[in-house]
Amino acid sequence: MTQASQQTHLSKLDLFTPSPLHPELPPLTTGSQFTVSGPATMLSTPEVLERSAYIESLLCAKADDAAIVRVRPATHERIIKHMGIRYEEGAGWLYSGYQAEMWPNGPKSIKTEETRTAYVTKGLRKEREALGLEPVENPMAVIKLRPGQTLDDMGIIHQQC
Repeated sequence: MTQASQQTHLSKLDLFTPSPLHPELPPLTTGSQFTVSGPATMLSTPEVLERSAYIESLLCAKADDAAIVRVRPATHERIIKHMGIRYEEGAGWLYSGYQAEMWPNGPKSIKTEETRTAYVTKGLRKEREALGLEPVENPMAVIKLRPGQTLDDMGIIHQQC
């Protein structure tokens, strides 16, 4: 996963689909490999290159601007943090919850449910516009609940963005 992201500048939201950014894209072939540092997610190289070409075609001239392409993964990571989600091999995108105390010195945008919702809404809209895509009515529809969770536990996740 790390190598795919570094070589193609694709983010987790680009690679692990369907995602809140790309709910319409089919999933890539993935697998797990156990390494010295823990499990690693393996991706199909031809599929990653095909996905990279697809994203570049959507970005058009912006794909040639290294400054834009390099910051996309970091921008998407901030959106993921504000959403309180994580990707888990074999399960997809899961709501992992948000605890404000985890980021006591974090940005103002992450402090309350309202500011997180605004950040996610604006961020996903801006990223889809950059790709020339229409906004998604409910980008959170791809997020899964853990056993015992309810929609009320999910905060911004079940609201329209």
